[in-house]
Amino acid sequence: MRALQIEMFQGQQDEASHRERMRGAAERAYALDPDLGPANIAMGLVVTPLVQSLQYLRRAVEIDPSNGDAYQAIADQIQDFESRRVARAVPSSRRPSIRT
Repeated sequence: MRALQIEMFQGQQDEASHRERMRGAAERAYALDPDLGPANIAMGLVVTPLVQSLQYLRRAVEIDPSNGDAYQAIADQIQDFESRRVARAVPSSRRPSIRT
């Protein structure tokens, strides 16, 4: 699971193609076993909108409440959403920096 997250965000040259490959892998994993936490995390990382992403991630937590990757993915998705929302709403000269 961690390898999928790392590979997704390493800045591939052909991002659209890479994203489609990751989505395909996540969909195959989910189709094989929708009750597997990592499959739900993978789907949560590749789908949009945020509501749908959080549904998959919430299911991953329900399946295994001790899975730290699920909680981290939820936090990452929310932070990503907030960063994009701020970027659209506030001119770049007035944006606060969001530190991780």
